[in-house]
Amino acid sequence: MKKIITFLMTFVLVLGFSVTAFADVDYDDYGKSVIDEANVLSNRDEEELTEEIQKIESKYNFDIVICTVETVPMGYTAQSYADYVSECTTNIYDSCVLVIGTQDRTWAISTTGFGQRAFTLAGIDYIMDKLSDNGLKDGKYVKAFKKFVSLCDDFIKEAKDGKPYDKGHMPQTKGQIFKKALVRGLIIGLVVTLIVILSLVGQMKNVRKKTEAREYVVNGSLNVTLARDAYLYSKTSKTRKAQQSSGSGSHTSSSGGSHGGSSGSF
Repeated sequence: MKKIITFLMTFVLVLGFSVTAFADVDYDDYGKSVIDEANVLSNRDEEELTEEIQKIESKYNFDIVICTVETVPMGYTAQSYADYVSECTTNIYDSCVLVIGTQDRTWAISTTGFGQRAFTLAGIDYIMDKLSDNGLKDGKYVKAFKKFVSLCDDFIKEAKDGKPYDKGHMPQTKGQIFKKALVRGLIIGLVVTLIVILSLVGQMKNVRKKTEAREYVVNGSLNVTLARDAYLYSKTSKTRKAQQSSGSGSHTSSSGGSHGGSSGSF
């Protein structure tokens, strides 16, 4: 009996140690901007990222956290773990937390407070596409994380101005801005050309508007005995306009906190 009790106690202790070890991040990490559990960043990289994040935090009173793990700990989904990291490290009011699993190649973003407004589902998809194109899929984490910090600055600013990025309103590249300016220039050019043409037409004094169709007909050239309009059929078709989904992916964490965000793989 004593052996069984000893075994059970040992098993419980080992299990408790395992859960603690798997959790990686805990409440001792509160206030940290960069948590590199996967060891993919140098000390200098961490310092530079932390410095850039703190500038944004000071400017907007908004918490940003980047956390790396090798794999999402046992018992968590990528999203629930990002929520857990958020609750361990931020003030829970206005924040955006990015978690990257370097070995299982998973990602998750968890937002709270104003972050749920600033980072919509469409906006998060845009951010992760940009991170993938800027080193994330190739393991160039420093480059990807610097892009993330830059995008956070842009997204928070736009939301503070009352225009959060969402479907139909996303950041534009220099090429897109150039194309829009080109189209605008062409439209202005066409309008000016039209005004000039109308002005020249107005100066043609020898042209008089005819008020009746018969004034255009040469006498004796047309003899109409019967005229009528025949409508064979009429058909009207209607197509329902597709509804676009939006929002922040609002959900409740295991501890009862309200979070936004989404997750995926890369």
